[in-house]
Parts: sequence; structure tokens; C-alpha cells
Amino acid sequence: MATLPVTTITYQNEILQPKILAGWAKLFKSSQWTSGEATTQFEAGFAKLCQVPYGVAVNSGTMSLWATLKALNLKAGDEVITTPMTFSATADAIALVGATPVFADVDPMTGNLDPVKAAAKITPKTKAILVVHLYGVPVAIAEFVKLAKAHQLFLIEDASHAHGATVAGKSVGSFGVAGCFSLYPSKTLGALGNGGVVVTKSKLLAQKIRRSAHHGIISAYKHESIGLNGLMDNLQAVVLNLKLNFLNDWLKRKRAIAQSYNQALMAVGGLGMPVPLQIQAGYYTYAIRVGARARFMAWCKERGVETKIYYPIPLHLQPSYKWLGYRKGDFPAAEMFAKHTVSLPLFPEMTNDQVKKVIKVIQGFFKLKLAGKNN
Repeated sequence: MATLPVTTITYQNEILQPKILAGWAKLFKSSQWTSGEATTQFEAGFAKLCQVPYGVAVNSGTMSLWATLKALNLKAGDEVITTPMTFSATADAIALVGATPVFADVDPMTGNLDPVKAAAKITPKTKAILVVHLYGVPVAIAEFVKLAKAHQLFLIEDASHAHGATVAGKSVGSFGVAGCFSLYPSKTLGALGNGGVVVTKSKLLAQKIRRSAHHGIISAYKHESIGLNGLMDNLQAVVLNLKLNFLNDWLKRKRAIAQSYNQALMAVGGLGMPVPLQIQAGYYTYAIRVGARARFMAWCKERGVETKIYYPIPLHLQPSYKWLGYRKGDFPAAEMFAKHTVSLPLFPEMTNDQVKKVIKVIQGFFKLKLAGKNN
């Protein structure tokens, strides 16, 4: 029995392969490997998607965060409030510019940073708040906009899970000073390798971000500041330009699948991943909270349905952040969320029969659990 994966890009890449290879063939003729027309086109196209005028394409989601923090002059002695319920790159970027990540607890329902808990962490050293739109569901962004304005802080969005997500019609990535996106292959808009992009309303900030990711260069061999080699190459831009044309269709399908899951699972122990009406989620993944997670995952595996955990250990409990001095119990909502959350198959090419299979498998598990046979 073939296992239904949590996510796969095999199908879309097979469909796009002839066009991708044709685009790469043009690069062989032009020799524009590291920068050029394709990258410029992608920057403009993605910025338009995010309803802002400027985009800077970089070589990873981590670089998108680091280059932004560097461009904002975050440094040693500064504090940046963020969530422990995210991939390590979010906090790594803060540490790599010399600043200190300050974690705050999350909303127990969404796993997103709690604005009230974040507000309680503000000190005179706080310079920025770095929110994460976990799993593609936007944070309570209006509250963070108010919080950042009231305390004169930079608001930065890690929207790596949230391509195409909107709140009241406004795109994620456009609320703060900058929106940072990973374009890792598994993302809804994914490269064929590492990639990232930053979007912003500020021309000056876009220039500074580009310099941070290009050795501080302002003209040929003239370096205004210290930076890294972090811009996107044209090989990835060719792929992303093609995929950008399909993004809205992919999001529409993922939202339809998520809605099917919601309708079926809310009747089973209140499961599901519903979002407020004014939000259009990006749905990088579809996650539910399960008490007996290990048994649930084994049940699904036995029946040909893959599941996956994003992320099993909150950052404040990671060995890499032991130096911050946090202990188990400091962020109970994040710890509980990490302990019980599990993601289900969700990719645009899923058939209706595959969606029904996932629902049937999950309902079977919870029928047994509710009957007292799987406690």
C-alpha cells in the first residue's frame, strides 16, 4: 500500500519540468547565472503579490531574516521578541546579528505568538518584534501593529509558511517594516533548492537589505558596509517565476482541502484548524492537536497516511538556546502545542479520494478513542 505523504512537490515539478528546462536553457545562452532579468522579474512579481513595491530575492529564508535584521542595524545589546514555536532560523537570525532572542508564549489554539504575552516582555532594550505566521495562519497582526507603534519597535513578519495569506484583504508581509519568506522546496511556493525573499514598503530598507546580502556593495567593488553573499541566483528565479503563475490556484486547492478537513474533523472531538472569516490562510501545513499523538501517528501510518510534527521541541528547550537560561515550564502553551500538534497530508495535487481517505482514517481513530478503546 502506497503511503500518502504529508507534502510533495513531485507532481508540480513533473508538470513544469519542460518549461523549467527551457528556461534554464536560455540561461546557458545568456550566462546570467547569479543575477539578471529572471531575478528582477521574480522580485517584482512577488512584491506585487504581497501588495508592496519592493522585493529582494535572497538565497534562503534564513538570509531573508538575517539581512533584514542587519539592515535595521540590530546588534549586540538589543532584544528582539519572538516565538519559541517556530523553526530555529527565526531565532538564529536574531542571534547571528548579535542581538538576543526574547521568547514569549503562544496562543494555545494557533501556536502563534500571543500579543499580550509579547507585550509583557518589552524592556528598554527591546528594538523589534519578530512574529511568525505559523503553518500559514496569520498572527493577530492588528494587535502587533498597535504594540509596535506604541513602543516604537520594528515589526518584522516571518511569513515563511504563509505565501499568499491575507488578513481583511491585506497580504501578510505588508503589515510590518518587512516580510521575510522562505522558498524552500516544500513551501507552497518553493524553489528547486534553497531560496528566500524579503518584501517591504520602504525603498531605503530594500536597498539596505540588498547590500546586507551582497557584501555591502553600493557600486562595483565599493563596499559601504560588511555583508554576506546571499542573493538569489537566476536558476532558482526561473523556477519561481513559473510557479508564481500557479500560486493562487494551489492556494485555492489547499484551502478547499483544509475546509473539507475542518468540516469533517470539528465533529470529532472539536478537531480542525478553522480560521476567522477575515483571514485567508496560506496553509503551509494542516495541523491538529491530538492527545495520544504517538498512537495516532502509528494508526495513520498503518493505514497508509503519513503524518509529521512541526515542531516537536520549542526553541527555548533546544540545546542551541540553553545560553538564554530558559527552563521547561517557562512557556506552557508552546510546550503543550509542541507536544500534541501533528500535521496531515496537504498538497494541491491531492485528489478528492485521497482527502476522503485521510478523513476516514482519522475518524476511525477517534471513534475508537471515544469508545474508550484507544486511551
